[in-house]
Amino acid sequence: MIVHDGPSSAVLFGPGEERATVRCLARRGMLHSECEAFDEVELAPGTRWEPAGVGGTETVWYVLTGTVRTDRRPVPLTAGGLVLAPHGGATTLTAGRKGARLLCLTLGPASVTRALPARTPSTARDSLSSHNSRKDQP
Repeated sequence: MIVHDGPSSAVLFGPGEERATVRCLARRGMLHSECEAFDEVELAPGTRWEPAGVGGTETVWYVLTGTVRTDRRPVPLTAGGLVLAPHGGATTLTAGRKGARLLCLTLGPASVTRALPARTPSTARDSLSSHNSRKDQP
């Protein structure tokens, strides 16, 4: 993963007062990760956000502050609420009267993640041990 800790963000303007601020926290740097991206998204009050999945990705939205409604749920979600936008399922988020701040985790397509090699703590430890033993050899 390529981690970004700077203040840079993109501001997207919609009709009227609609505004979304998106700050990238991390992006996939190589193929060996199920995670495509990890973003912080701030929605101005009343902003409708229709995140478009790319190439079969799935997204998980976690509400940090404020409230947000989805087109699939009549009850607004508050801090601690989760929204899952599965592959092929369009989801529209609408921020409440005070706006909303969310974290968005985007996961790669299943066809890609199924092809990734197994990565468990034991395989990572074995790989590190093997690497370290090779360094000690002349």
